[in-house]
Amino acid sequence: MKRQLAALAVVATLFGAPVSVTAGPPQGFTILYYSDATFTTVVGHAFYTCKGLWFKYGTETSFSDTVDVYDCY
Repeated sequence: MKRQLAALAVVATLFGAPVSVTAGPPQGFTILYYSDATFTTVVGHAFYTCKGLWFKYGTETSFSDTVDVYDCY
Protein backbone atom coordinates (compact mmCIF):
# COMPACT_ATOMS: atom_id res chain seq x y z
CA MET A 1 0.00 0.00 0.00
CA LYS A 2 2.84 2.43 0.81
CA ARG A 3 4.39 1.83 -2.62
CA GLN A 4 1.08 2.58 -4.33
CA LEU A 5 0.71 5.84 -2.42
CA ALA A 6 4.31 6.81 -3.17
CA ALA A 7 3.80 6.07 -6.86
CA LEU A 8 0.60 8.10 -6.87
CA ALA A 9 2.39 11.04 -5.24
CA VAL A 10 5.15 10.92 -7.86
CA VAL A 11 2.65 10.80 -10.73
CA ALA A 12 0.59 13.62 -9.21
CA THR A 13 3.71 15.75 -8.79
CA LEU A 14 4.79 15.17 -12.38
CA PHE A 15 1.40 16.24 -13.70
CA GLY A 16 1.02 19.29 -11.45
CA ALA A 17 -1.66 18.03 -9.09
CA PRO A 18 -1.27 19.21 -5.50
CA VAL A 19 0.02 16.57 -3.13
CA SER A 20 -0.29 18.42 0.16
CA VAL A 21 -2.72 20.90 1.63
CA THR A 22 -1.41 24.38 2.35
CA ALA A 23 -2.35 26.57 5.28
CA GLY A 24 -4.87 29.37 4.96
CA PRO A 25 -3.96 33.04 4.73
CA PRO A 26 -2.56 34.82 7.81
CA GLN A 27 -5.22 37.57 7.57
CA GLY A 28 -8.71 38.20 6.31
CA PHE A 29 -9.97 41.59 5.21
CA THR A 30 -12.87 43.67 3.94
CA ILE A 31 -12.65 46.07 0.98
CA LEU A 32 -15.16 48.77 0.12
CA TYR A 33 -15.51 50.02 -3.48
CA TYR A 34 -16.61 53.61 -4.11
CA SER A 35 -18.21 55.25 -7.15
CA ASP A 36 -15.50 57.91 -7.57
CA ALA A 37 -12.45 59.58 -6.01
CA THR A 38 -14.55 61.38 -3.39
CA PHE A 39 -14.95 58.04 -1.55
CA THR A 40 -18.47 58.92 -0.40
CA THR A 41 -20.80 56.47 -2.20
CA VAL A 42 -20.18 52.75 -1.64
CA VAL A 43 -21.08 50.72 -4.75
CA GLY A 44 -19.62 47.34 -3.75
CA HIS A 45 -17.65 45.40 -1.18
CA ALA A 46 -15.54 42.28 -0.93
CA PHE A 47 -14.48 39.94 1.85
CA TYR A 48 -11.42 37.70 1.89
CA THR A 49 -11.95 35.05 4.56
CA CYS A 50 -9.54 33.12 6.72
CA LYS A 51 -10.37 30.06 4.62
CA GLY A 52 -9.03 31.78 1.51
CA LEU A 53 -12.44 32.49 -0.05
CA TRP A 54 -13.51 35.69 -1.82
CA PHE A 55 -17.03 37.04 -1.53
CA LYS A 56 -17.77 40.03 -3.76
CA TYR A 57 -20.97 42.06 -3.96
CA GLY A 58 -21.96 45.04 -6.06
CA THR A 59 -19.56 46.78 -8.42
CA GLU A 60 -15.78 46.54 -8.21
CA THR A 61 -14.10 49.86 -9.06
CA SER A 62 -10.58 51.26 -8.93
CA PHE A 63 -11.62 53.46 -5.97
CA SER A 64 -11.24 51.12 -3.02
CA ASP A 65 -10.35 51.16 0.65
CA THR A 66 -9.45 48.29 2.96
CA VAL A 67 -11.59 48.96 6.01
CA ASP A 68 -11.13 45.86 8.15
CA VAL A 69 -8.15 43.54 8.60
CA TYR A 70 -8.23 40.67 11.06
CA ASP A 71 -5.85 37.88 12.02
CA CYS A 72 -6.72 34.29 11.21
CA TYR A 73 -6.20 31.94 14.15
